Amino acid sequence: MTNPKLKWIIFIAVVFLIGDVFGFLSGQVYQRYEMQQRRRGRSGPPPQNFIADFKQRLNLTKEQTTKIENILEANRKRIEQELAPFREKAKSIREEVEKQIESVLTPEQKVTYKQFRDKMEKDREKREMERRKRWSNDTTHRSMPLLPPSRDFLPSSPR
Repeated sequence: MTNPKLKWIIFIAVVFLIGDVFGFLSGQVYQRYEMQQRRRGRSGPPPQNFIADFKQRLNLTKEQTTKIENILEANRKRIEQELAPFREKAKSIREEVEKQIESVLTPEQKVTYKQFRDKMEKDREKREMERRKRWSNDTTHRSMPLLPPSRDFLPSSPR
């Protein structure tokens, strides 16, 4: 392999291949990160912070702010009412599944299973408390955009 042109062609091909692989992997990592962020922020920012951010970004009047607060509150209640039966159904299914699992376990395994379930519940409650604490103390979400950048939301510009 003494031909310098061939060496350069192979070098450039390897660089492009590495770039493609790196680009693909970084895209995968970014997508995973975005999904985690969406899961963590499932309940969104506290309403008062959301409304303050909304008011600032859209330059809402006091009247508009009040109307939007009322709209959000009314619909939050409506959503809670719609979701309540599903939550109850999911709870009964979980209880049924636990009974089915316990029916397969030995008495010793049942004790371990109960300890495992209790630990999982405590961990879930701890995560929930940390999430609430983070939202109440953290103001970084106020600087985050309300809506993801998209062609539908951004003003059109010449390309």
